[in-house]
Amino acid sequence: MSSYQITLAIESAVGGGSLAVFRGETLLANWIGTRKVSRSEDLLLEISNLIDSCSIDRNDIDLVAVANDCGSRTGLRIGISTALGLKAALNCRVAGVSLLKAMASRTSNKSNYICAAASSERHIFFHIFKNGPDELPFQPRLVDIDQFLDEIRNSSIKHAVVNDLLSERIQDLDISVQNIGSNLAEIIGRTAISEPLSDNDLFQYI
Repeated sequence: MSSYQITLAIESAVGGGSLAVFRGETLLANWIGTRKVSRSEDLLLEISNLIDSCSIDRNDIDLVAVANDCGSRTGLRIGISTALGLKAALNCRVAGVSLLKAMASRTSNKSNYICAAASSERHIFFHIFKNGPDELPFQPRLVDIDQFLDEIRNSSIKHAVVNDLLSERIQDLDISVQNIGSNLAEIIGRTAISEPLSDNDLFQYI
């Protein structure tokens, strides 16, 4: 990867969504939404504002990385369609990235941990990684918060990697909790930069 490669990362299906722009591995700017992304036009406006804040040209974007497995289906489709639209308009590459696998790559634990993202007050997407992020089969599950808490209590899991929305809700459990915050697009982008994927992965999970 060139140290000058410009990467735009999109996560539009969890919470209010988030965006990140990188030059090489350096984060230039990010945006975290405060409400659910409801239209592709809204997302494109935020992308335009973020790119302008970096003082780069849209045509300089080499790669668009987009989350493809957690959150609302509408949000996922908005993110993916936006990424494909940018690919057509800017002639850039696009890569679909699993948010849960990206989260799994952020922990030093090698086995038997859970990665989970709360997409709302009720809905939790998660996967238990027995042998690291590359294990198969990979099958994200959607449950409510009570089911999620029961899943952990009835397992031998001792470590959880979660987003900011979920972190406070599991503090009373007897496990270590790694809160990766709200800027999920940054994690998506860093994964795409370090582990290049292809647009064949875009619709793998939805």
